[in-house]
Amino acid sequence: MLTGDKDIRSALRRKLEDDPLHRGATLIEELGLLQGDSRIDLAVLNGSLEGYEIKSARDTLKRLDLQIPAYNLVMDYVSIVVSPNHLDSTQALLPEWWGVYLAQYQGPQLVIEEVKQPQENPKVDPNAVVQLLWRDEALDELRRRGQAQGVTKKPRKQVWDRLVQCTTLDELKNVVRETLKSRSDWRAVH
Repeated sequence: MLTGDKDIRSALRRKLEDDPLHRGATLIEELGLLQGDSRIDLAVLNGSLEGYEIKSARDTLKRLDLQIPAYNLVMDYVSIVVSPNHLDSTQALLPEWWGVYLAQYQGPQLVIEEVKQPQENPKVDPNAVVQLLWRDEALDELRRRGQAQGVTKKPRKQVWDRLVQCTTLDELKNVVRETLKSRSDWRAVH
């Protein structure tokens, strides 16, 4: 039986929701990165920003060479969830720190098994992370920090630049995670 994206996504959500390490986490499907140029299939917001990319049996790996650099700039941890036909070829393409999960049917049930545990991303780029914030969200954070003067009427790029300048990477990642978790106008499951 071929594994489809919808089947893998449902099984992955169940696995993450049942995992005690992800209790209280927010799951966001199709999180846009780098101003929407790329989307990760499932993002998990908790004490870190985790991303899961799904490659079902019906998928090709054509876009993976563009997706990997985008995910590497933003995510604290990234894993790929693949059907058996993609397992070997994807592992050769991935950075060493990415996790790998195998999605395959065991009888009638689709099971997702960890092949390789993800490690922390060694090179998160604050200029990419800040782009997860909408302009008004970044400006609100600057106001809270007393750093909004001179950028309140500027384009979002300048607002983002100011926020990157006045925060450490850890502070920025925390602001982004908490802001994304508090958004109410997109599909998120808590």
